[in-house]
Amino acid sequence: MFVSYAQNFEDVMLWRALKDVKNGFYLDIGAQDPVVDSVSRGFYEKGWRGVHLEPTPAYVAKLRQNRPDETVLQNAIGEGGGSIPFFEFPETGLSTGDADFAAQHEAKGFNRQETRVSLLPLADLLERYGNRDIHWMKIDVEGMEASVLASWGLSPVRPWIVVVESTVPLSSERAEVAWQHHLIERDYELCYFDGLNCYFVRRDHPDLKEAFSVPPNVFDGFTLSGTATSPMSARMIRLMAEARDQRDHTAQRLSEVTEQADLFHSQILSLHDSFSWRITSPLRVFSRISGRALRRSEKAMRRLLMTLKRALRFGVELLRRSLSGCKSAMRHVLRLVVKLFRSNPRLHTFARKAVNQNAILRRIASRSLKISNPSSVQEGRYTMSLKGGNAHHNSLDRSSKELNTLSRVGRLNARQTAIR
Repeated sequence: MFVSYAQNFEDVMLWRALKDVKNGFYLDIGAQDPVVDSVSRGFYEKGWRGVHLEPTPAYVAKLRQNRPDETVLQNAIGEGGGSIPFFEFPETGLSTGDADFAAQHEAKGFNRQETRVSLLPLADLLERYGNRDIHWMKIDVEGMEASVLASWGLSPVRPWIVVVESTVPLSSERAEVAWQHHLIERDYELCYFDGLNCYFVRRDHPDLKEAFSVPPNVFDGFTLSGTATSPMSARMIRLMAEARDQRDHTAQRLSEVTEQADLFHSQILSLHDSFSWRITSPLRVFSRISGRALRRSEKAMRRLLMTLKRALRFGVELLRRSLSGCKSAMRHVLRLVVKLFRSNPRLHTFARKAVNQNAILRRIASRSLKISNPSSVQEGRYTMSLKGGNAHHNSLDRSSKELNTLSRVGRLNARQTAIR
């Protein structure tokens, strides 16, 4: 992916037109910083190489340090020869050889430093490197554009694309009318204006014109470096600064933690080498073994409790089912006894007397037997219904007297036997 370093995406537009060229060549007139707002940096990272023209000594030193394999010339480009006064405005990008613009900048409060630089005509520069294709040439000279293009002279060397800053310094007023004829006379066509620069393409390269039909967009597949001075990059620059601060803080914290870890490690090693650690070694072994045994016994106890719980539930369920079966069998036995008593009048009379004399038997009879009148049982008068209704009524009355007599004789015999 292409990385854009330029202030106004000039490198993106040029890369769109020339991305198929391998190891291309460029001339950067007014190169300034090798990274910040650099039009050539993205191409340099893609394998391109070129020549930089920069009159400011501070930027020349940066360019030579950052681009050791490229040519950096400390010259101003323009008509004439010898040297000219050059007005530097440090850290602004406004340095110029035009005295009128320099006075305007100084009036606005910018600090001016005046030096002298040697002047090189553009024709000499083109002749020096005209033995190969120059794929693009950028001119950013803060008001000296007309002088630079006028010094082209009669040189037949023509770069494929020429990008010229085309506004009055520190304004959006267009200024290309004063000097664009130098390019039109050399068979260049103005193809694009990006609000700051004009892009001129040689007419014998019509295939390049289509690349300048639309502004930079998402389909150009580029990313921002975050080093440009434009407001669009301000947020990215701030975020990058915050990220660097966070990285430095994290690195410092990591260093502190590492030092603490090393200190703890040395303390542990000294502890292991001590006499008390060695003499208590059997205790630690016993502690580990007993701890494992205790954990195992706890697990076994939990399993035993779970087994007992399941066994208890099973026993309770079995007992419940057994009691339910006993109740059913008891009711069946009582039904058989009732049938027997009903079939025998004497047994019926005996049962009636026994029930009337015993409260427990009365409760059992009231729940289990078929009682014709439950209220009579509570009053001590038990009567049992018999099959046949009054058929046996008279016989029961006659036998009652006999039963009373027999009971008295039986009690008398029992006393005599006991006396003997």
